[in-house]
Amino acid sequence: MAPDDDRARSTFNVTSHNQQGGLTAGKVTIGRPPRILDSTLKKHLLEILPGRDEQVTVESALGDSEARDFAQQICDFLRAENFNVHGVNLVVKTQPVRGQTYYKGNNTISIGSVP
Repeated sequence: MAPDDDRARSTFNVTSHNQQGGLTAGKVTIGRPPRILDSTLKKHLLEILPGRDEQVTVESALGDSEARDFAQQICDFLRAENFNVHGVNLVVKTQPVRGQTYYKGNNTISIGSVP
């Protein structure tokens, strides 16, 4: 067996705090967990967005995979709700983008890094 194979089979001991059932199986998130589009955020999006016939653009910060994944969740949800969605566009801004922002003037949802 090659030395690389030994590392692939290493055992890691992980202690979970405040876990609500289930198992920590093979994936441990260090730091903040990724954002998930939950029912509260879905309801909020449906309340703030204009009619389904207007185009909505969803963009995320280039190089931030967590932001891009969250933006994709938003796109998928809006498409399922029959919105005219453009994106996910990967963008570079002159100032850092934190959290998520809706720009009503141009119907754009901008997803930045976790605040």
